[in-house]
Amino acid sequence: MTKYYQLVYLFLIACLLVSSCVEDEPFSDQQIPTTEYIRYSADDIPDVVNDLFKSTGFKHSDETFSANLGYDDVALNITWNEILMLKDSLGRKAYAFEIKPEANNDPKVFYNLILKYTPDGEVRDPYVMRYTMSDEFYPTYLQTGSLEGFVGKVAKLQLTVPGSSSGEYSVNDPYDPSGPIFSQECPESDVNNPGGGSGSGDTGGGDTYLVCEYYVYYQEFYTEVCSSDGNYCSIKQYERFPVYSSSCYYMTTMSVADETSCDEDEDLPIISPLRFEEQIDDTNLKPCMKSLISSIKTQTKGLSWVINHFAGNNANYNWKVEHGVLQGDYTAITPNNSYNSATGTVTTIFDTNKYKNSSDLSIVKTILHESVHAYLISYFRNDPINAGSTYADLVRDHGNSVYPSLEEEHHAEIVRSFVNQIAGSLEEFGVNKGYSLSSQFYSDLAWSGLTHWKKRDAQGNVVKDSNGNDVYEETSWFKSTFNNASDRGRVLKTINDELGRNGSNNQKGNNAGC
Repeated sequence: MTKYYQLVYLFLIACLLVSSCVEDEPFSDQQIPTTEYIRYSADDIPDVVNDLFKSTGFKHSDETFSANLGYDDVALNITWNEILMLKDSLGRKAYAFEIKPEANNDPKVFYNLILKYTPDGEVRDPYVMRYTMSDEFYPTYLQTGSLEGFVGKVAKLQLTVPGSSSGEYSVNDPYDPSGPIFSQECPESDVNNPGGGSGSGDTGGGDTYLVCEYYVYYQEFYTEVCSSDGNYCSIKQYERFPVYSSSCYYMTTMSVADETSCDEDEDLPIISPLRFEEQIDDTNLKPCMKSLISSIKTQTKGLSWVINHFAGNNANYNWKVEHGVLQGDYTAITPNNSYNSATGTVTTIFDTNKYKNSSDLSIVKTILHESVHAYLISYFRNDPINAGSTYADLVRDHGNSVYPSLEEEHHAEIVRSFVNQIAGSLEEFGVNKGYSLSSQFYSDLAWSGLTHWKKRDAQGNVVKDSNGNDVYEETSWFKSTFNNASDRGRVLKTINDELGRNGSNNQKGNNAGC
């Protein structure tokens, strides 16, 4: 358990709204009376956890519950190892529990389950906060890990437990769509002209509007170390944490009324999602590779959605990348059996020693290529039904034993579904590096790893040369995509140039320093 005390207040974002949800816009400073911030695990606060179970009808064994979040029934996982509490100067407490959708979720969206107490210790009904980062803000968040300058939408989802009557609650199987917890939410409205719109009622001869101001801002807290007798304390460290708050009032076209009691939220702690690099364990990766991963983690085009899928809102999608020695011509490998179901982690090994002459473009291509292998392995392990529906051709190939290995089944799917996206991400990386290259160049380079496979005889055995080395031949999809031999030659030259096989003078990218 870690306890923090408030030192100063710093507003970063506020919103004006005519309903109850809004897209954020800058606002001025204002003091909020939060005084204490504490980080717990569930074991630290059993009474609070019991109150949550009682208020929702969850069983003590539940880690997953089903809720309708305004659009569909969703299975949600509760994270018990980090719970945040804010206590204000009036004694009001707000606890935030992280919840994550089990199925695929937009990485820009994250959820917190909120349980609040009055100053007298009375438990208020729990609800869910949904935070949606804008497309413009999301890359900044991936890069910094901070909600500072947040732009997006916020929705409060009131939970209605099915079967509730006279304080008795019952919750069906969390995977039973017939009995989820339902939510009632305000509409998420884009407000480009704060204060506009029309309201209900009439005051002073003009229309009445309910205006709510929403804030996502940072507060600075400190921890302190005290002497054994408690007579002397000193500040140990400062930390800043994101907080959400809202206030509402009525106004008319003629005048602004006094602030009126409405659906407000005192300060709420925010548990923000893990970022891309926090979901990638690169401890055993060489610095040159870490630098390239850092460069591509905030990209927004092409294959970025696959990279961002390891961004924290998707349970059991973690990627471990490490250096290792690989046999033969392999420069990287993501084995299917590398997936650790206990941690939700898939592992890729990069033989960085083989990249000494490679350009940054070639290595980035390899990272993107392997991220697809990692994604497909994770997707089929976590959500096989939807994965099978999305990639039906891959399932059909596997069932019919069209290809002799999972690697080649994946490569066939990469050609069908991902190679153009790899090209798009490569081009974005190149533009960011200041390279002036054609889209054709990036499309050709994206085919690296897809042009050849091991040659097999009629019995399916790998053909060897006189020295016992594997013999390779062009893949069927490479020849069918590039019917002209000269086009295939152009693609192979681009790939080999960036690998450094034709000398550094032919490379378009810079040496990555590996």
